[in-house]
Amino acid sequence: MECIRRPLCLIALAVIFIDICLLQLGVFENTPYIPDSFVNITGEVTAVKNMEYGVGYYLNNGIYVISDSGSEISVGDKLSVSGVVKEFQEPRNDGQFNQKLYYRSIGITCQVKAKEISVISCSNLLSDNISQIKDNISDTFDKIAQGEDSAVLKAVILGDKSSMDKDYYSLYQRNGIAHLLAISGLHVSFVGMAIYRWLRKRGVSFILSFGMAVSFLVIYALLTGNGLSARRAIIMCVVKMGAEVLGKMYDALSALSLAAIVLITENPFVVVNAGFLLSFSAILGISLVVSPLSNIVSLRIDGWVDNIYFDTPVLIKLIKRAVRWGILSLVSSLGISMFMLPVILYYYFEVPVFSVILNIFVLPLMSVILFAGITGGMLALLCMPVGTFFMGSVHYILKFYQLLCTLTDSLPFNRWVAGRPEIWQIILYYIILLCAVYMAKRCHNRIKVLGTGIFLLVLTMSVKNLHDFQVHMIDVGQGDSIYISTDNLNMLFDGGSSDIKQPGKYRIYPFLKCKGVSRLDYVFISHSDSDHINGIIELIEMQDSSFRIKTVVMPDISFKLKDENYKELVEKAKQAGVKVLYANAGNISLNSNKLNISCLSPEMNEPYSDINSSSAVYMVEYDGHRMILTGDMTKETEKKIMKTGIGKTDILKVAHHGSKTSSMKEFISKLSPDMAIISCGINNRYGHPDSETLEVLKDTGCNVFETDLSGQISIFYNKKTWVIKTKIK
Repeated sequence: MECIRRPLCLIALAVIFIDICLLQLGVFENTPYIPDSFVNITGEVTAVKNMEYGVGYYLNNGIYVISDSGSEISVGDKLSVSGVVKEFQEPRNDGQFNQKLYYRSIGITCQVKAKEISVISCSNLLSDNISQIKDNISDTFDKIAQGEDSAVLKAVILGDKSSMDKDYYSLYQRNGIAHLLAISGLHVSFVGMAIYRWLRKRGVSFILSFGMAVSFLVIYALLTGNGLSARRAIIMCVVKMGAEVLGKMYDALSALSLAAIVLITENPFVVVNAGFLLSFSAILGISLVVSPLSNIVSLRIDGWVDNIYFDTPVLIKLIKRAVRWGILSLVSSLGISMFMLPVILYYYFEVPVFSVILNIFVLPLMSVILFAGITGGMLALLCMPVGTFFMGSVHYILKFYQLLCTLTDSLPFNRWVAGRPEIWQIILYYIILLCAVYMAKRCHNRIKVLGTGIFLLVLTMSVKNLHDFQVHMIDVGQGDSIYISTDNLNMLFDGGSSDIKQPGKYRIYPFLKCKGVSRLDYVFISHSDSDHINGIIELIEMQDSSFRIKTVVMPDISFKLKDENYKELVEKAKQAGVKVLYANAGNISLNSNKLNISCLSPEMNEPYSDINSSSAVYMVEYDGHRMILTGDMTKETEKKIMKTGIGKTDILKVAHHGSKTSSMKEFISKLSPDMAIISCGINNRYGHPDSETLEVLKDTGCNVFETDLSGQISIFYNKKTWVIKTKIK
């Protein structure tokens, strides 16, 4: 490949490899303060973040300060803070957001919950002026543009998304054009080069033009929050201008490599930042894939275009240009998307299928939005009506964007939920991609080579680590949720929590997407306590074209035990078009190949004292092995089940989070489980699991796993072998 002849590329690859190895060894894991300790710190504010529950202040010493209430603190102020050190949350499930790693990737080592904050000194002149300029521009946009139009302009020009509607942003995100609502490195470098060349055309010297353009870029970076994408663009832009000043050739890959080396040296954790990887993969995609593909396709286009003929020469010329632009735009969008695909799947688990086509239409118009926004904002200072006039083009372009997104959002198969790829898949993907492009440049049947390459790439990302039978107890805190997959069946047993907010949205759904699950065939509900169903209600409401629930199975209980939660779940399921079945002992038996699921409880016409006692209990059998899922059943239910002659069990989901209201010694002895799994919250107020229950379980000789200690618990069965993995070691 050509890139191996560029020394900086090789150095960058070496730096990245060494950095990743050191991260794996935990070399950079040291934090300055002990968690839960009380500290007094000082630092200068580099950014202010407004949140629902207060205000966050980023300090220049890598500390993130959280305050319950806002105050008149600005960027550049030096603070004295007294408070308690809090740990950033690490993921307890597959697919869960890694808060700790994200903050480390932006240079934040720990967070402090502030008890007292005082300003030692006010912001310096530069910080104060930049902050004032940003506020003035923001106010101007609010005056000359409508609500969402103003929010978009502040996002793309100032890097401020705080006023943007969540549903509006989600619409862009679902359709793969959310990158438009961020500071574009491409536009930053474009503006920098435009200033440089404008000055040169007016006779300003190379050195002075270079200095003024760089000064503008630095100020603009500070104005927009100095994000990774902007810093990468500034470094590459400075290299490009420097090459012109020195009379040298500019090489994009070498400039990109230099940017990577600088940013990694500054912060080793930057290599795990999604924005960093997406920004760099887009530029790499342009250099390594789009450029050669465009050259290949251009040869074909010339032949196709020459066959177009009309009597009007002007019309022929216009049509030929349109055809060439359309095909090359599609190739460019496809090439960038192909190179970014592994990164997108690794962090977001799904790909908007129509984003390749959408970006052809929306990207060229972004230049118009930027031009109109910047020009309109400046003219508004002189004449408000003139500035407002420029916002007309912004308004109608954004309406066009919204129309396109709404249209593609309603189409079937608009998102491909592939799940998180393994590292070996990502490596193999890039090997196939680069080999396909390399071979296409040198063989005669180029289209066939590219087609084969694309097929192999999609196949590579589609392969999953297949197991005959897998069970995942999702860590939802104080609650229950178990995912079981086998024989192309996806099943969820319960889903809720009493101490985690929105467990469906933030724990269960990300896990399912990470596993590439776009369909739940069955959702089995043990009983209607909120810590077992509030996440299921969320999932029902979150259904769309990329995620569906086919059937919900409810316990068949007497009317007096059907509380409001029970009725709400059934009603929401029916309204969403989800089939509802009712299970009692003996009437539900699901058979599929080696799998059999049968209901052991509740029994018809049997009086139960409360909802917990009437919990649905399921026996899952696979290839001669047995698992019992118990909900929150009580000792009363255990006595009834023992009469059925139930015996040896491989896996037991311990009832009621390990409470002493269940798990009788006689019952556990009769089941004699090899493994017992318990779902409970960290330091929960109920004291689950109870010490007596743990003692009974350990007396039987079984291995006990708890989500409060281990996070997600995964059990795999493959070729007569059991493998147990926990998220937290």
